Amino acid sequence: EGIGVAEVGVIKAKSLKRMDMAGLSDPYVMLSMTGGGGWRKKAKKTKIVRNNLNPEWNQEFSFPVTDLEQKVELILYDHDDLGSDDIMGYVIVPVADFVDEDREGWYTLLTEEQEEIIGEDGKSSSMYLSFKYTAHASEEEIAMSQDIYTGLASGEDAIKDAIKKAAGSSPKRRILLQIGADWSMSCKKFYRVFKNDDACSSLCSKYYVLTLLDAENERNFGILKKLGDPQWLGFPVFVIIDSQGAYIHTQGSGVLETEPWVTGGFPDRTKLSKFLKYWREGGENDTEEIVQ
Repeated sequence: EGIGVAEVGVIKAKSLKRMDMAGLSDPYVMLSMTGGGGWRKKAKKTKIVRNNLNPEWNQEFSFPVTDLEQKVELILYDHDDLGSDDIMGYVIVPVADFVDEDREGWYTLLTEEQEEIIGEDGKSSSMYLSFKYTAHASEEEIAMSQDIYTGLASGEDAIKDAIKKAAGSSPKRRILLQIGADWSMSCKKFYRVFKNDDACSSLCSKYYVLTLLDAENERNFGILKKLGDPQWLGFPVFVIIDSQGAYIHTQGSGVLETEPWVTGGFPDRTKLSKFLKYWREGGENDTEEIVQ
């Protein structure tokens, strides 16, 4: 069997129950990979869709698979700005169900006691999901299944630490913030290029302190606001600050991809190298099309 990767698409849901006083809900999904003995792979989270009983997420996630006895557990929550979030239902799908054939369709939400949940419209609450298993996954496919933003220090602490590392360095280094989320494959693709591509890795380590910032972690909302809420440009988005913490530049990633107008494209290594050279301390002063 070897190692593989399970790809899970969380597309949409329908006929949900009202959870808020206003008569709607703020649903999001937590996904985990579980296995024998009660172990659980660290959960991944969709975005929150506000005030909606028929939300759409259209997000994809991936998990490493080492045992076909593993299961994908999805828990639907209602986000609450005050107090704890409420569980709206469960869907559990064994990896074995989609090993031989991709699956896609509506899955009924159940209570913890395995009872069907009925929504406000009198119909069964359900989620539209997709599942795909890739056996003997490549190194890159496995890397795409790994979290890069989970478990990080707060954005403010991470920036302070980066400033300390940049201080007094020779040549002078700036802080390159990569802002994004673990559900974004583009974030992982760019991070992989920064770490593994010879030219980009060399430029990045010589002239920058690369720092990841989770845009969907609520404790980072304050620092994101100070930076001008750059996450609205899409993921990943890059913010450059100097070794004193002064803001320099914000750059969307779309124009740094091989096909700028295709969602989820691949980083263009030539464009990325030019970007890193241009914005480094004492870098080029000529204008490049990719720097806008």
